[in-house]
Amino acid sequence: NGRLGLGSAKHRSLPERVDALSAVCGVTCGANFSFFVTEAGRCLWACGGNSYGQLGIEATSALVPLPVPLPTSEVIAAIESGANHVICLTKPETSKAHRNSVWAWGNSSFGQCGRLEGVAENPESQRWPARLIDFSPPSPHFAVAVAAGRSHSAVLATKGPSLLTPPWSPSKTPTAPEKVSPEKAQQEDVIEEFLTCLVPTPAASRSKSPTASLVELGEAALLDGGPRSAPLRARRGQRLGGTHGLHGLRAAPKRPVGARRSMTPRTREPGRAAW
Repeated sequence: NGRLGLGSAKHRSLPERVDALSAVCGVTCGANFSFFVTEAGRCLWACGGNSYGQLGIEATSALVPLPVPLPTSEVIAAIESGANHVICLTKPETSKAHRNSVWAWGNSSFGQCGRLEGVAENPESQRWPARLIDFSPPSPHFAVAVAAGRSHSAVLATKGPSLLTPPWSPSKTPTAPEKVSPEKAQQEDVIEEFLTCLVPTPAASRSKSPTASLVELGEAALLDGGPRSAPLRARRGQRLGGTHGLHGLRAAPKRPVGARRSMTPRTREPGRAAW
């Protein structure tokens, strides 16, 4: 019945582009039909079966998307479809008017199209878009969102005006996140870990990462250093609360000249770096 909008009723096993449309910003589909929103909500297109009037046009079916004449100059903010009906939310283009409109059409055998303007009784099917009276003046309910299931519809409303921005509005376009190279991310993580280890914390809660071990080795070197390390030891002791902050740290034993360094891990003792 042409629900794919590709110009024929043949099945497709692979995705194909719908060349008849451009600038598409929203889509929805039902049991055997599809809708497309284009031009930032200013145009509505439909294709597929139309046995219940769900396309909102006079044709019995459409193999390609055909324009749906909504009787309003408002912009489409949301559109949802059930099995054989459609519910649509429109908003004024001007920022001064805050009253949105709700439209419905298609199969209404279970009342899924709601109470419609200009319709005395709820028909079995509504073959063109009609406005719901429950969200039109003088109703105190202001519609802000719509949803649809197989044979039901739902409208979210507030008691009072509410600004609504469609998801395809330019003001809602997300900005591209800054791309960070893996090398830069790793460098930032190492720097953050290093700075975290400089903060005086209890020994039991201190991180056991290689960076923390490197910091402890540096502290041990300060204790075991020569005259040049005296100013560094003094400043380090001030940051840790005086010389008491250095208690529990012991210098690593010196290796004889020419001796090779063992890379085998050993059991870590309190206050000693495990390398």
